[in-house]
Amino acid sequence: MTSKSDTPIATEDRLAIVQLFARYSWAFDARDGDAYADVFMPEGIMEGGPRRMQGREELKAFVARFADAPASQHWVTNTMLTGSRETGIQARSYLVEFEVDESGPRLALVGQYHDSLVHDGSAWRIAHRRFVAIG
Repeated sequence: MTSKSDTPIATEDRLAIVQLFARYSWAFDARDGDAYADVFMPEGIMEGGPRRMQGREELKAFVARFADAPASQHWVTNTMLTGSRETGIQARSYLVEFEVDESGPRLALVGQYHDSLVHDGSAWRIAHRRFVAIG
């Protein structure tokens, strides 16, 4: 007997979530605060270490703080999903971040994202993302 949590997640939803995570990474790396905030629910939360941002205005301001930082590339991989469209999806992913400058790329950060995702009727969005650094 299977429960709703054991029900396979539809391929369409899995692909949409892959795109959501790609949009998140590209938006941050481009320092596009509007696009970054748009991947979250209106009152979405991003937290990591001592930082906690809630709502799209705080999320935009977070990205703006990196305007003069070295270029970055966020690689999100090995994502595991549980849940359903009806109950929401829980995701766990690895993050590898590189900073890139005139001397070339260098490893900047390694960690995990722990996400609560919801479908708002038109798209998947992040309700809550928690970053946990490794090392």
